[in-house]
Amino acid sequence: MANQLGEDITGLDANILPGDKNSTGLDLGQYEQMVRERTRELEKANQQLQKEISKHRDIENRLLASEARYREVVDSLQEVIFEIDPRGNLIFFNQRAFEFFGCARDYPVQSINVLDFIIPGDREKVLHNLSRVMQGERVGPSEYTALKMDGTTFPIIIHSSPIIRAGRAVGLRGVIIDITDQKLMENMLQSAESAFEQSLRNLSQTLDGAVNALGMMAEKRDPYTAGHQHRVAGLACRIAGEMGLSPDQVESIRVAGLLHDIGKIYVPTDILNKPCRLIDIEMALIKTHPRVGFEIVKAIPFNRPVGEIILQHHERMDGSGYPRGLPGDEILLESRILAVADTVEAMSSHRPYRPALGLEKALREIKKYSGVHFDPVVVKSCLATVARAGFKMGSLIPLPQAGLAD
Repeated sequence: MANQLGEDITGLDANILPGDKNSTGLDLGQYEQMVRERTRELEKANQQLQKEISKHRDIENRLLASEARYREVVDSLQEVIFEIDPRGNLIFFNQRAFEFFGCARDYPVQSINVLDFIIPGDREKVLHNLSRVMQGERVGPSEYTALKMDGTTFPIIIHSSPIIRAGRAVGLRGVIIDITDQKLMENMLQSAESAFEQSLRNLSQTLDGAVNALGMMAEKRDPYTAGHQHRVAGLACRIAGEMGLSPDQVESIRVAGLLHDIGKIYVPTDILNKPCRLIDIEMALIKTHPRVGFEIVKAIPFNRPVGEIILQHHERMDGSGYPRGLPGDEILLESRILAVADTVEAMSSHRPYRPALGLEKALREIKKYSGVHFDPVVVKSCLATVARAGFKMGSLIPLPQAGLAD
């Protein structure tokens, strides 16, 4: 605009001479007025131009300041920020990368490929994931083992996303995080977990030893029923397995079976070994053994109601059992299973007051009273268990299932 005005003024100077009014039709006063107007237009245009220049300089300065702040923030991060091209060549990374990988500050970034900082065994994985990202796939955080300039290694995790230009991926940008501390913590937790599991196994073994010792204590006082609790526990576990009960339930039945007669240690041995029918007062004393057994084991920290199973193992479906006369579903399933196993084993074995009645008679007894004294489902499972090839009552050994200690 200034050049154009200058040319216009020069044209005027060339055509208007003092005293000449005919060549342009303007006198000198009019000519001077025109020059002043053109000058004001030029000054106004110049002022507008200066404002535009100042505005652009301000924008440029703010952009530079913003870029500097961005760079300062990026360089202050503890993680590595990077960009690579489709071949894995570094386009950019922040200052943290130099320390991260042990590079000198003047190391030429342009000569670095991301594979230079990954152990050989992980490079194929890096290239595979890079190819997937470039093809538009979403690749989640990936773990690799990084390689420093001095040859030392450390675990990292990379979060990445594609760089999109004109609708297509032209590279990849991401964040690299050192997970050494995380891995160390995981290893410590794994070691602690292994130690804890070993402690639980030791505790379970100790508890199992105590259970066996208590069971043997009861059987030592009653030689006629030696092995009874083990056989009952074994049969009860087989029945529970036939019914599809959980390992924890099977284990609680096993332990309760091994201890179900522990309360008999409070019954005099002359009553336990009496070779004839017991009188009422003696039978009443015998019937205290479920409650006494409950009192003995209730303080042991089982994670299943072992004490309650022992307490209820002489309850019957019609409510005719003892000590509380519970009917039907009010009796624990584990106790219903134990009741059937206890009856079958007791009738199959010798007692001071009678010879062994045999397995067949015992099975007829539980079938006869199925739905009356015994749970029909348990009876059916017991019959199925006994009918399996190779079943022998004397060979039943109750093996530990899940741990019962808290």
